[in-house]
Amino acid sequence: MVLMKRTALALMLILALSISTIAGIAGITIFKVASANMDAAPLTISILSPANNSYFSSVLQNYTYYPPISFQLIYQTNEPLSLVEYSIDGGSNVTVYGNDTTVEEPTDANYHNLTLYAEDNFGNWATPQTVYYLITPIMGPPPPVPEFPKWIVLPLFAVVILLSTIFIRKKITEK
Repeated sequence: MVLMKRTALALMLILALSISTIAGIAGITIFKVASANMDAAPLTISILSPANNSYFSSVLQNYTYYPPISFQLIYQTNEPLSLVEYSIDGGSNVTVYGNDTTVEEPTDANYHNLTLYAEDNFGNWATPQTVYYLITPIMGPPPPVPEFPKWIVLPLFAVVILLSTIFIRKKITEK
């Protein structure tokens, strides 16, 4: 009985090796070895720009900033990334495409923060990095004074002459 089991196992092994060899010659993959996640190093990301405690200013005119605040978001990481996003003041996440992104922020003068999130190709997330910055207004020039309409000069002059003439004639006739 034991001899029959050993013989059957040996025949099954020979059959499996034969099928594997024939498939290999034909270019067919029968067995696929799954690669384990070999990502041993933790994902790190750091924000290079803007620097922490950055200071931005914009012209405040009629309660609106001209132009909107904008700055370059540049980061550094230790491995390839599948997803990078940022949020400002805990708002909605914005996806970053590339390592040099212009962030436009039409916002009020105040302290703000930008948090950067990153995921690598193995699904590991880096510890979110946050920088803080201040936006201060520069008071813009006052709005221009509207120009006096030139078309009104001639009619205004005519009315003044007419009233002066009436006033002078009235004075002459009273004497």
